[in-house]
Formats: sequence, C-alpha cells, structure tokens
Amino acid sequence: MRPRAFTLLESLLALGIVSSVLIVTLALRTQSMQQGDRLASMLAIEREADALTTMAMEGMLGNPDIEAGSAVWTGVHLERPYRVVARPVVMRNPVAGASNMPLAETVTVVEFTVEYRGRSLDFLAPAPAR
Repeated sequence: MRPRAFTLLESLLALGIVSSVLIVTLALRTQSMQQGDRLASMLAIEREADALTTMAMEGMLGNPDIEAGSAVWTGVHLERPYRVVARPVVMRNPVAGASNMPLAETVTVVEFTVEYRGRSLDFLAPAPAR
C-alpha cells in the first residue's frame, strides 16, 4: 500500500481549525488585558478616594464648609477636582447582643461620600471620640 498524502480539502480544513483556535486565543488574551486595565483603573480611583477620606479625617484638607449638618471639602487632588462630604450617621450596633457585656444598641459613625474622577464612593469611619 502506498503512503497516502493529505488532500487539499483536508489541508484547508486543518488550516481553518488552527486559525480559528488562534483567533479565539488572541481575542481572549486581548479581552483579559482590557479587563485588567479597567480593574487597575478602578482600584486606583478607590485608593485615591480612600486617601482623600484619610486626609479629611486627619485634617489635612483644611477647614470644611458646613452644609446642612455635613462637613464638605472641595479642592483639587492630583490635578482632578474632588468633593468630600462627611456626615454623622446613627446605625444599629452590629455587636449588640452578641456578648454578655451591656453595649449600646446604636453607634454613631461618619459616612464619607467622595466624588472624584467622575465617580461617587462611600466610606464609613468611626466617629471621633468626644
């Protein structure tokens, strides 16, 4: 029996399959890289907003304006405008009833809303001790 060679049809079919696999692999890689860039951008915004919250808590943003019972800081951070709003919020104590010690049913926390780079992010922080 003589050795059989591939026909033109078989060769084109194999080339089509290999090309399809290559295209799908490259598309998945591109999509993964785009999602990684998007995630890195979102994390950077959240880090910068967290830094603004910390600076507001530490008094590094200057004296706030008072609007409707909330402290408001506005300015520019890393060449982008920001607005930080801090307001006291009373909420149910999450550990009340979980221990034998008498604990307050409610606690006061500070809710920070940071508007920065086109996004609005919320953070909770403990209220300063009186």
